[in-house]
Amino acid sequence: MRAPTENEINEFTERLGIIPNAYKGEVSFKYMLKRYCENLVNNKKRPKMTALYIETTKYVSRYNGSEIRTMNKSERNLRFVVEKLWKEPHTETFDEVFKYYKKKSKPTNLEFVGACSSYLLHEINKKEYENTQKTKTDTMQFEKEFLINKLECDATSRLNSVSNVPEEVKEYLNYTISNIIKDSIQDIFKYVLYPDVK
Repeated sequence: MRAPTENEINEFTERLGIIPNAYKGEVSFKYMLKRYCENLVNNKKRPKMTALYIETTKYVSRYNGSEIRTMNKSERNLRFVVEKLWKEPHTETFDEVFKYYKKKSKPTNLEFVGACSSYLLHEINKKEYENTQKTKTDTMQFEKEFLINKLECDATSRLNSVSNVPEEVKEYLNYTISNIIKDSIQDIFKYVLYPDVK
């Protein structure tokens, strides 16, 4: 499992329904989401919101050059995002992330960031797994074709080296051997070498 990139966070927040630069607390939320995910990925304890607000306050101060002295500002910024998202028409991703919350009961700030982080990390994990499986399948396909080719060439050259066999018999044997090789290699790859690849 890995932490999300900036692009993945931006894409996720847009699918959640946060329009870039239209939300007052957008920068705060994205930073908190990133930090929360990093903690989960590094097997640390879930961060305390107070510490997260303080960190976010420092980050936002550097980000837009303003002097935000209190963590209450970060807390209010995040709450603004929650309140605004809850009022607007929900996106498909929003419904997926918050399917366990009733429409009227809004999550706390901690629940909101926690739910978003868990969903985002699950999505990333799923995508990484699918990519790994695809690479494995592609490798398997290449290895299988290479092996079939080699065995077919060997069988054909041995068959051609036998002199007193009629051509029709050679063709029939060639066809039969080719099918046996393909089926056998298919089974070897499917059940022995790569049992977990569909």
